[in-house]
Amino acid sequence: VMADAARAVRLAGALCRKMQFELRTNEKVSKSDDSPVTVADFAAQAVVSHVLGVARPDVGLVAEEDARSMREPAGAKLRARVTAVVNDALEGVVERRLSEEEVMDAIDRGATDGGATGSFWILDPIDGTKGFINGRQYAIALALMEDGEVTGGVLGCPNMPSEKIPRGATEIPTAAPGVIFVAYKGCGTTVGAFDAEHPVRDGAKITTNKVASSSEATYMESWGDSIV
Repeated sequence: VMADAARAVRLAGALCRKMQFELRTNEKVSKSDDSPVTVADFAAQAVVSHVLGVARPDVGLVAEEDARSMREPAGAKLRARVTAVVNDALEGVVERRLSEEEVMDAIDRGATDGGATGSFWILDPIDGTKGFINGRQYAIALALMEDGEVTGGVLGCPNMPSEKIPRGATEIPTAAPGVIFVAYKGCGTTVGAFDAEHPVRDGAKITTNKVASSSEATYMESWGDSIV
């Protein structure tokens, strides 16, 4: 099940990369109308929803967006744009292109109520809108809830450096960026290249460190002058 989740996140991340590049090119920074930010949000949710819905139709989805604005007459331009982006992302994955109605239905599949029983996914299609707008860090965040407990998760980080950045470095390493983390209860956590076809199977196992005292821990936060 986590392999399907990783695949969904990877496809959504690929479209987000393209939309972020368009955002830089067009210098649109608002999250409104049919800006790249809005299109990426809707499209990423639609892609994840569709892939997971096909793989595990019995598992619901709780997500941020709904397609109400897209269904209005004024939403025709946004509706067409999101549908085009979704179909580009799913090319080679689905047998035929999705209709506008199917894309909106995929988005609205995220209206599951959740609850303490049963299984459902929880999705934030773009976690870190400011980072996305500024061409920096953001994530596609997906969790699996089973009977009220978080049992699995996928965190796709398309822009995260894939190599360690030495202390004092003024440039990000040249290796292709992007990492994906996949975890499931009792199975550990793996990290792999974002574009890896099988990040669960081929990823490297990671663990927490053994620091037990907060005084010995390293704390990190975002700051304006970060090269990341």
